[in-house]
Amino acid sequence: MNGEIACRLDALSEQKPTKSQRRLIRYFRTMDLRRASYLTITELARETDVAEATVLRFCRALGFEGYQDFRVALAYEISADKEANADMEYFNELDRACREALEACRAGLAEQNLRAVNTMLAEAGTVCCFGDERGAAAATELKNRLISMGFSAHCERDVRSMSLVVASRDGGVLVIFSATGTDRAAAEIAELARASGCKLIVVTCEAAAPIARYADVLLKISLEDASGEAARLAMLFAANCIAGGLYLSDKARFDPYLARSGRAIAGMHF
Repeated sequence: MNGEIACRLDALSEQKPTKSQRRLIRYFRTMDLRRASYLTITELARETDVAEATVLRFCRALGFEGYQDFRVALAYEISADKEANADMEYFNELDRACREALEACRAGLAEQNLRAVNTMLAEAGTVCCFGDERGAAAATELKNRLISMGFSAHCERDVRSMSLVVASRDGGVLVIFSATGTDRAAAEIAELARASGCKLIVVTCEAAAPIARYADVLLKISLEDASGEAARLAMLFAANCIAGGLYLSDKARFDPYLARSGRAIAGMHF
């Protein structure tokens, strides 16, 4: 038990409580507080084998006006604890998803394939990035990283806009992030890229997915569930692996662009 009532119980414990008060303190520290909050004063007195007047004096010793006031405070504290536990469950689930995504990328992004991606991007005049529902953030991230490194990079969330950009390219590279590999829009954009002479890098969790057949280089993320939050995080991590690996492959080339990008951003007022 945590919170204000627990603090009051601790304070009363330090004030040489009576035998009956010690019994009530022990009861509220060990019993199901949710159940206890529904008990009437008569039922509580019966369960703890004390008089109703003793319960009333106990509540007043804790600083409450009476038993009803104590019950209201107890119910409020139980509700607050429940909300806090729900928040922790969310963060625990997010922590699990992050760890799963990182392990999947570590296992699936083969060094040989990453080197092939680096070579392809380093020689590209233009890079287009596109992501489906779980890959959109990754596509945007890679585009931003590439621009800061001096590339002509494009990324559109709208499928028609992205199609126009890809169709108007003459060569270049298209990077598609598709967790499931079954997104129809991603497949159509891949077909347009092929017709425009673009080379294609596909990042997906499903090596046998339809989108994989378009790939010049396939980066397979070893993730069992491609529909959850872990897949979105894995796509984003893969984008950073691509950009980071590209930078490390030729620091001398990219450092001047990164320095200029940094100075430009530092001088802006948002």
